[in-house]
Amino acid sequence: MAAKESDRRDGEPTYLYRVKQLELSIRVRLDHILRQSKITVVQYTALTVLRNRDGLTSAQLARRSFVTPQSMSDVVVTLADRGLIRRRDDPANSSRRLLFLSGRGLSLLRHLDEPVREIEEQMMAALSTSDQNQFRRSLESCYKSLNGAESTSRH
Repeated sequence: MAAKESDRRDGEPTYLYRVKQLELSIRVRLDHILRQSKITVVQYTALTVLRNRDGLTSAQLARRSFVTPQSMSDVVVTLADRGLIRRRDDPANSSRRLLFLSGRGLSLLRHLDEPVREIEEQMMAALSTSDQNQFRRSLESCYKSLNGAESTSRH
């Protein structure tokens, strides 16, 4: 059921405003953690995407990391220079390069897993398990509503 403007109490922020507030709160905490490892949120996102799905092209990684292909090009160079990812020619298409998480990249992610998990736990602390599950389903539904039939498990 879609919320109508009249359903909102006077002075109550819109859903979009609340989502942006949450995103920014997460971002501040994530930036703090990642700064210690000298990586950006975009670099971290790219590494986590590759942990879940190795062997992507730079364009595919860009889509899954929420940046343009041009921006991802710079990210890939930086991550490769730091030894966090490896690039290999695509055996099916020699003009394409595929990206893989390196052992060093995996070690970095493992180092960051606990502090990132703590952010998520802090965010979800006031919700029961049932509410957490409903929150996840609601987020997925909102995503699908805006993106059609695209899968929510692209990451």
